[in-house]
Amino acid sequence: MTHQEQITKVTVLSFNDGQRFQYTTPAYCTLFEEGVKLRYSEPDMQGLQTTLLYQDHTLSLSRNDGTRLSFKQACTTAGVYCLPYGTLDTAVHTEALSYILKEEKGVLSLCYKLSMGGQDFSCKMKISFENPSRERMEERGVRS
Repeated sequence: MTHQEQITKVTVLSFNDGQRFQYTTPAYCTLFEEGVKLRYSEPDMQGLQTTLLYQDHTLSLSRNDGTRLSFKQACTTAGVYCLPYGTLDTAVHTEALSYILKEEKGVLSLCYKLSMGGQDFSCKMKISFENPSRERMEERGVRS
């Protein structure tokens, strides 16, 4: 398994209180034992960069605007969500979280309840990415 950042693409599919969002964008991917780090720019959100880090059965989401959320199955975690008009403290209760890495692609899936600003939101996300596979890495001179 490599610790070197590789170029890939990521597809984010999310359902937030019944609204569906989907986009595909270039990303940087770092694979390591039992985990992955993905870094990408949010489309249509000038300069907003998201980093997802999955390790030790926990998914951390951070953005360069100060947003910090953490997801751990069957746990409620505190976080911060930054919006153009201010910063809100959050509580995230993760109902389901999984990470699967196969030869062709990897998938992070989560189902959670987000509480912020006195409102509760039911959310689901599926983040899939092309696996910078062993042969693709070897073509670039990277050995796992």
